[in-house]
Amino acid sequence: MTAGRTAAVLLHPGGSTSISIWKTMLIDNHGTIFCAIYRHNYPLSAPNIPSYVIAFRGTIWKHVKTMLRDMKANIRCIFNDLHNDSRFERAMVWVKEKVKSAGARNVWLAGHSLGSAMALLAGKQMAEMGYPLGTYLFNPPFCSFPMGVAGSLTKAALSLVVDGRQDHDHFNALSNWYPYIFVNPADPICSEYITYFEQRDTMKEIGFGFELLERLATMYSLRNQLSSLLGMNFGSEVPRQHLLPSAYLIKNTGQVPDSKAGLIEIFKLPIRAYKAHKAHKLQQWWDPYLSSQCFHHKYMYPTLQLG
Repeated sequence: MTAGRTAAVLLHPGGSTSISIWKTMLIDNHGTIFCAIYRHNYPLSAPNIPSYVIAFRGTIWKHVKTMLRDMKANIRCIFNDLHNDSRFERAMVWVKEKVKSAGARNVWLAGHSLGSAMALLAGKQMAEMGYPLGTYLFNPPFCSFPMGVAGSLTKAALSLVVDGRQDHDHFNALSNWYPYIFVNPADPICSEYITYFEQRDTMKEIGFGFELLERLATMYSLRNQLSSLLGMNFGSEVPRQHLLPSAYLIKNTGQVPDSKAGLIEIFKLPIRAYKAHKAHKLQQWWDPYLSSQCFHHKYMYPTLQLG
């Protein structure tokens, strides 16, 4: 959790005393910072300390122009089109440049909410190029349908009739990359990642070949499969962001910080909506007394060969 908390602190407006802004921050056409590049101030004598951390912010709601631009990016994320966002394309130029100059082991990626979607996509692209970067994702949006056992069986069945080579190759390319995913079970935006990874264990416990079917199903997106089956394009030209073979999944198991609990009664906010809102906040990951559990999910490839 030390590395994860360091990454979370970098996303804090106050920053860190041992890390400084390197050269410049990336600013969009509306004059808003959407990404910052940090450089470590001290000699790199300790292991697992990067030279650079590239951090992406989440959605800003206070300024109309920035909010509208962020919402456009959020919509791109939902429709699997974030790779075409001009801010992401600009950030990728810097990611590649820092990896080229400092080496993959000396570059980390971090982000919260929308920013974590950008960091995830950047990490995926670099991993596919053979550069697995340390990646820390706080409350990343899970942009897919909730999948239960029935969904897994459907995807496994469709994989036998739909060409899924693209998703299969994508999974293979990410086999040596282990991003850190920080989720709160009460956050509906990211909590489906818990189901995505834990369902592999559930299917294994069922037995009777269900584990093999789940290993096969977890490589594919149902939307991509249906798009291919119907001959249509619903953002299926690139693999879905949530498709990950392995990861470290960190769950917040404590109470969400509740500094404004009194406002619940004053404004009559629905309790469930209020908790979901707090569960998505970045502040929870700054807490030095955070109660959490870390689960290492390593994908085991099925022996079934795709034609």
